[in-house]
Amino acid sequence: MNEDNTRYAIYYAPDPHSQLWRFGSQCLGYDAFSGEDCPFIDPLPLPQADWLLLTDEPRRYGFHATLKAPFTLKSGQSEAELRDAFDHFSTHQSSLWLSGLHISCLHGFVAFLPTSSSADLQDLAKNTVLAFEPFRAELSAQDLERRLKSPLSEPQKAYLRQYGYPFVLDEFRFHMTLTGRLATGECSHLANDLQDRFDAFDMPGPVHINRIALFKQSDRSGPFRIIHAAQLK
Repeated sequence: MNEDNTRYAIYYAPDPHSQLWRFGSQCLGYDAFSGEDCPFIDPLPLPQADWLLLTDEPRRYGFHATLKAPFTLKSGQSEAELRDAFDHFSTHQSSLWLSGLHISCLHGFVAFLPTSSSADLQDLAKNTVLAFEPFRAELSAQDLERRLKSPLSEPQKAYLRQYGYPFVLDEFRFHMTLTGRLATGECSHLANDLQDRFDAFDMPGPVHINRIALFKQSDRSGPFRIIHAAQLK
């Protein structure tokens, strides 16, 4: 049985050899595939001390888009069983294409967002949430209280209690976070700056969502790391 401080998450993470992965990881200064720090983008948009502080929280999670938010394993479930279920799930989920990604602001964070909506993407997120519910332990009272301090709608509060995360099903919005929270004007300015840098990587165009990754955090104060990945059919 896993220790209470061990958490898992199921994310979309680009191929670790792709330009998208390289750019996102360098924005955060952490590569969740290797589990090591990596060089920041150069030059940084802000002084290094400010950038380290701004990216502190997203750095711990690694570059990703959430499909199944971090959870503790339910009593009686094992990591090996979770891996087996993960592999089985991936063989029954179809890959999909997004028309593209752009860098913008979402609730004060700078993040990659899709350039257009995708029903297939919404279905993938929904299927992931539901398929792995049998593995998820209920939120602790402390985690629930902490989450409920955030400004959430009533439907989001209901999803939090039911699924351990408020932004699921019809509340899901695909995003790949690059910074912590900023004031509105600062967020827009920084998003434009990073978009210019992203364009310089010569990566505009469709994005193939063809793989999912199993992340693990061994301790709440430590980083998440990819421990397994699988291709979608």
